Amino acid sequence: MKPSRILNIIILSWCIGCIHASNINVANTVDSTVFLIGNQTNVRFSVSQPRNTAVVFPALHDTLASGVEIVAEKAPDTTALDDNRIEINKDYIVSAYDSGVYFIPELPFVDKLTGDTVWSQAVALKVYTYDIDTANIQLFDIKPIRKPPFPWRYALGITLIIYLVFVAIALIAFIIWRLKQNKPIFPQKIQPEPDPYEVAMSGLEKIRSEKLWQKDQEKEFQTELTDVLRTYLLKRFGIEAIEMTSDEILDEVMRNDECKPLHDELRYILKSADMVKFAKMKLAPDESEKSIQNAFEFLEKTKKEETTEEPNETK
Repeated sequence: MKPSRILNIIILSWCIGCIHASNINVANTVDSTVFLIGNQTNVRFSVSQPRNTAVVFPALHDTLASGVEIVAEKAPDTTALDDNRIEINKDYIVSAYDSGVYFIPELPFVDKLTGDTVWSQAVALKVYTYDIDTANIQLFDIKPIRKPPFPWRYALGITLIIYLVFVAIALIAFIIWRLKQNKPIFPQKIQPEPDPYEVAMSGLEKIRSEKLWQKDQEKEFQTELTDVLRTYLLKRFGIEAIEMTSDEILDEVMRNDECKPLHDELRYILKSADMVKFAKMKLAPDESEKSIQNAFEFLEKTKKEETTEEPNETK
């Protein structure tokens, strides 16, 4: 290929690149290039480009330049210019916290299709502060001095905690004192024992209503009858009749002044029961009825009489 032809191709390629790059325009504007320290201003970058072109904006993070901090970054805003071109605007809210002149340098905008770079313009920001006359300055309180309100909630909370601590200490001391005395921690209400006479009478009434001796259950009848009487002798007179034989019970009864007059009635009941349970004898119905009748009579004549004290009369 002739050198002149190669040169023509290079020149043509360079021209096409120039035409494409010239189709991307970058402009940057600042709402206010002069502002007070700590105030904010808006910096906008505007990119005009063809619709089929993708332009990469510069990656900016915390600062736009040294000393110029980015407070907020807004999302890009796209506007259609005509059928073939669009404009992309991107805003940055910036501020500076020291007085002086700050330069925002040229920033690169890259065409992803060709790799060409278009640069923005450098911008200068002037940040100033107040001049303070320290010789004549007068200081004033922002607000008058106010007495803080009394913290009722806090005080009540502390008081409640202290009260609960004292209650807990007193409760622990009381528990230790009761344990040292070998007593239950909290006094228990003692239920009065039922009257032995009432319990025994209830048992005899049940036995009489069942009439087991009439149902060929003589042994069960005699066992229930003697159990009621043995329990009554234990609860009423303290005679350990439950673990005693019939003879031992009768011997104890003879030593008790209240039971002694009814020795024969009780002997009839116990001996009849022994003959049925151990000798396997069968009693006549009237003999069984006599046993239960003697049991009722024994209870009636040995029940504890209730005594009532009459009030003393004053003369």
